[in-house]
Amino acid sequence: MRKIFTILMMLLLAGWLLAGCSSEETAPNDPLPELTNEDVAHQSGYMAMALVEMAPVSLEFSGKADASDGRYQYTFADPEIQGDVQLYFEQGDAPSGYDVADYSQAWTGDEAPLALYPIEGGIAWLLAFSLESVIDQGAGTAVIGGAGTLTVGNYEAAFTVVGLAIERGGDWPAGGYMTFTNEGITATVTFDGDNTATIEIGDITWMLNLSNGTLTEL
Repeated sequence: MRKIFTILMMLLLAGWLLAGCSSEETAPNDPLPELTNEDVAHQSGYMAMALVEMAPVSLEFSGKADASDGRYQYTFADPEIQGDVQLYFEQGDAPSGYDVADYSQAWTGDEAPLALYPIEGGIAWLLAFSLESVIDQGAGTAVIGGAGTLTVGNYEAAFTVVGLAIERGGDWPAGGYMTFTNEGITATVTFDGDNTATIEIGDITWMLNLSNGTLTEL
């Protein structure tokens, strides 16, 4: 994944890396530390940057043998992302190879989320999702939508993705947005078509630099 040290340091300071972890000192029914709008803004920023890395898995898939039933599997083996994503491809409503498909589904299996390791030696952050892609093979583009969860210790955040427009080999989404909700606070992340995204919570707006994780309140 891209370097996101600024986001991670803010999450650490906000306690999402620490207070969200299970521990023997914390009873299961103890209340979680109350999150602020800024905490959730940083969390949604992390999720937006992770999404940029993982959402193109269907469009970028290549190098595997054709599957007559449209089923494939992609394995993340990066030190920061580990686990399997199930893939299914169609052309004209019939199962197809990935290279001719105009539609795809990508999802993590039941009880088999991706494990994210943003901090070496830290606990795994668990990412479960189901995404659908409408693909234009000629243009090398796709529009993605879906939903998922991001679990860190005792915290479980939910997110939805709408109209995420990507290009094969491109660095940044051309458009689309994501909603991210944790502990009743919802952030809306709008991709600006370049290396920035806008995060809004209520009447507060931040600018997210997707290249380095910098979050600036506007």
